Amino acid sequence: MALEAAAAAEAAATEVEVAARAALESVENARTLAAKAKSAAAEAAQLATSILKDAGGDKLQANHVVEVAEQAEKEAGQAFHRAEGEGFPKD
Repeated sequence: MALEAAAAAEAAATEVEVAARAALESVENARTLAAKAKSAAAEAAQLATSILKDAGGDKLQANHVVEVAEQAEKEAGQAFHRAEGEGFPKD
């Protein structure tokens, strides 16, 4: 009977060892995946920062183009009104 109990205890210990190794492997896999996720998140953050910088530069350039266009429109309107006041040239 003692021999059977010892054999059962040994089998249980073996099962616990197998389960512990599987748990350890799962933890190692989880750490690896977490490191990859952290790296991917950092890369995404850097990309987002770069995109925002580019967008900011694009907005500044667009604002400048709008200002130039508005000035050209103003000058064209003034030229039209001068020509209107002086009489349009007749070809």
